[in-house]
Amino acid sequence: MSALQEPRPLQQGAVRGSAGTGFDLQRAGPSLQVAARVGLGAGVETRLKLVMPRRDLLLVGAEAGLNWQPWDSERVGLFLMPHYRYYHVEEDFDDLFDEYCCQDRTIHAFALPTLVVFHLAP
Repeated sequence: MSALQEPRPLQQGAVRGSAGTGFDLQRAGPSLQVAARVGLGAGVETRLKLVMPRRDLLLVGAEAGLNWQPWDSERVGLFLMPHYRYYHVEEDFDDLFDEYCCQDRTIHAFALPTLVVFHLAP
């Protein structure tokens, strides 16, 4: 939830959480976002993020995955972040600017982002 954080995994047993708000342009309303990270040890952590609510749904989106740091040095780090995402969206397929004809769509996706991070000197 921050553009300034590095995905370095937490130490074993460490827990971090965050909460924030987003703004849904389609419904012109706020959404709540909560996230948690738990260090599993040896450069591995698990994470969970929930996006909620919507008037007719308790959960609009979820993301669950791992952060794994297989290589790190003083200047460069390699991170693998496999995760599963679920989102519930409404789509308007007629392109006529009438937002009354939306269809619900559920998205299930798996991704394997890979990051190479260059550490800056203090």
